Amino acid sequence: MKKWNKVIASVVSATLLFSGCSVGGNTVASVNGQKISKDLYEKTLGLYSPSYEMQFGPDIWNTEIESGVTFSQKFQEEILEKMIDDEIILQDAAKKELTVPEEEVNAEFDELKKSIDSQGQFKTILEGNGIDDEFLKEQVKKDLTVKKYYNTLMTENEVKEDEVRKYYDEHIDEFTSSQVKASHILFAKKDFDKNEDLPKEEVAKKKELAEKVLEMVKNGQNFADLAMKYSDDPGSAKNGGDLGYFDKSTMVKEFSDAAFSMKPGDVSSGIVETEFGFHIIKVFDKKENVQKFEDVKQAISSNLQYQKYESVIDGLKKEAKIKKNEDVIKKAREEFVKKQEEKAKKTEESSGTEATEQTDNNTKK
Repeated sequence: MKKWNKVIASVVSATLLFSGCSVGGNTVASVNGQKISKDLYEKTLGLYSPSYEMQFGPDIWNTEIESGVTFSQKFQEEILEKMIDDEIILQDAAKKELTVPEEEVNAEFDELKKSIDSQGQFKTILEGNGIDDEFLKEQVKKDLTVKKYYNTLMTENEVKEDEVRKYYDEHIDEFTSSQVKASHILFAKKDFDKNEDLPKEEVAKKKELAEKVLEMVKNGQNFADLAMKYSDDPGSAKNGGDLGYFDKSTMVKEFSDAAFSMKPGDVSSGIVETEFGFHIIKVFDKKENVQKFEDVKQAISSNLQYQKYESVIDGLKKEAKIKKNEDVIKKAREEFVKKQEEKAKKTEESSGTEATEQTDNNTKK
């Protein structure tokens, strides 16, 4: 789920812009009276959707990224929200009289055209979505305006080094990577070969055996020997339960929490239960690597600057009068879905035809 949200956000974060022309009942939203037309919303969807299809395939749209939410739905929501945010930015840029020279717009547009022309498939899809040069040039012009607005705010909200140092000191955990070296003995609750849970009575026996082996460990019996004899983890059992060094994100939470709370030489005081089964854990070593302030201060500064920028935009958004026409939005999104389904069907039919032709050719040979 988080993965796909990040994928969407990473592409949508590229500035999406639009002109304010609209026809009364054909408006998806308005910002301080400036209307966003359904046509422009659809063109913006058509401008950015090909990148996903070419990277992940046409089936990406039906992929569920949250419970009951498809990639298509999330994509369309993010596009509209970003369009609204950008209109807010453009309106404030106009008040500040921030403009971009025409020659800069032309140069950027020429580079964009070269890039599109070099990608035949991408160019064909854009044309099929009604994306022409006039639309693209308008996007470039306003994109550059938003970038200039961003750079202006960054200059006005410069982050001082004492702010950076304060953040570093108060969030030192973010710059510290901890690892432990541990071994474990696993008494599995699952049949890993069949990928299914064991019967309850068998799980109860596993837990009982885990308790007995834990007593053996506490009574001084060799941990590695017991792991080789009893552990259900085939990967580590042959090595005496050795898992090597790992960080907090490597193991499931219950296991990591237990291991990182222990000191070198400690054995877990009780059985640690996870979705995989019952574990006896022994920690052999712990090490921490703290990144130096000089190595991370630029990244912190950039992050704090962007936080200030977001704070300004959030303030503008709270003051803005934003209205959405849910009926028109719904219609636009239904049409987008229908178009993707038709495209996927044509692709499938085309693939089927090619496969048939290839079979016929092989038969003739």
